[in-house]
Amino acid sequence: MEAVYVGSMSRRAIGGTNLNFPTLSGPNGLMAQYQYYVSLLPPEDPYKSISADCARPLAACNGSPEAFLGIPSGATQIQTNLSEGSSSSNQLQVEADRRMSHGLQFRVAHTLAKTIDESSGFRARSAVYTNPLSPAFDRGLADFDATHRLVLTPIWEIPFGRNATSLAKKALGGWTVSTITSFQSGNPFTLFSSNGASFSNEGLDRPDILGPIHVFHDPRQTQTFSPSSDGLHGSCLSGTTTGHFFIDPTNLVCAAGPPAGQAVPANSTLVAGGVPMFTYGNIGRNVLRGPGINNWDISVMKNFVFHENKSLQFQANFFNAFNHAQFFGPTASEGSIGGSPSFGQVTTDSTGSSSTYYRGPRILQLALKLYF
Repeated sequence: MEAVYVGSMSRRAIGGTNLNFPTLSGPNGLMAQYQYYVSLLPPEDPYKSISADCARPLAACNGSPEAFLGIPSGATQIQTNLSEGSSSSNQLQVEADRRMSHGLQFRVAHTLAKTIDESSGFRARSAVYTNPLSPAFDRGLADFDATHRLVLTPIWEIPFGRNATSLAKKALGGWTVSTITSFQSGNPFTLFSSNGASFSNEGLDRPDILGPIHVFHDPRQTQTFSPSSDGLHGSCLSGTTTGHFFIDPTNLVCAAGPPAGQAVPANSTLVAGGVPMFTYGNIGRNVLRGPGINNWDISVMKNFVFHENKSLQFQANFFNAFNHAQFFGPTASEGSIGGSPSFGQVTTDSTGSSSTYYRGPRILQLALKLYF
């Protein structure tokens, strides 16, 4: 038996940000534009009227009587990379090997791990900081974090036929059964509101959370949810939706509200209690975890020995032997985007058989190998 602690950390990792992001203050800032539109007679909807680009310091908008009523004549988005990221990983790896009687041996390996970062990939969706003034706003579980991973690999050289006649031994002896059984926690995922409430125009805004989010561990069952009449609960849904929900969307808010401390202005589409304008939502990055892995790969093998240097090996390999449905969590393309018809749902339970983490249906592979 062996137990090992493995730790790693990184500093000054690469992350992306926008240098010319819309500012809240200033004559062309987001708040100045908000006050302008709500003070008009009649008021205009600031949520639909504000120009995020004109709130950028280098935009040089040329409107009149207010500059932000024009169009940018200068720079808008200026993306750059910063070496300001950090990450840490802590793992306890325990492994046990045991050789038993009657040809049975097994290995058990368990990893208890936690990996935290602000960005889990240079080109990943989370590579750009949500809040350009605070990379720590994105600090959370890494996209690839898995709390538990347990792998069992028993091998049984079946002892039948050892004392049989030559013909019976060839038929009954030489069989080996082995399995690779994997159990793993699901990977974290982030929900996005797509409401644009922050006016950052990066597509990284998140919902507000009003209460506990219930996770359904068997998404094969279909359920129906509808947005509440209060305009808040369930407002991440596109409407009454029936599907394979992985999370209960009731306590999630994607509707935008007025800035903190402001009343809902007249003639606006803002909702009291919604995600405050110029904020990014209060749900954290990667606070939810998708379905895990429960997979059995079984191999049956027999060696037919004809001569000391000639033999034939038969193999029958069963990938996902029990045909267990293994779902992916809601993704950026399906299920994690507010307003999407599949918000909160899992829609994918398969991947190519060449994938490292195969989650598709059972596959049977037969093989014959001649050794000479």
